[in-house]
Amino acid sequence: MQDKRITTVILLAAGIGSRLRPLTLDTPRCLTIIKDKPILKHLSDTFRIL
Repeated sequence: MQDKRITTVILLAAGIGSRLRPLTLDTPRCLTIIKDKPILKHLSDTFRIL
């Protein structure tokens, strides 16, 4: 069986996060804390890139 691993990931972290207000009033959406971790960390853990 051929190994089909993901080798490159692009994380789209743009936007103002208006639907997450008031959580995003002082923090960019990608840095908003969810379950003790920023959203960006959750994404990076999913793909094991950090």
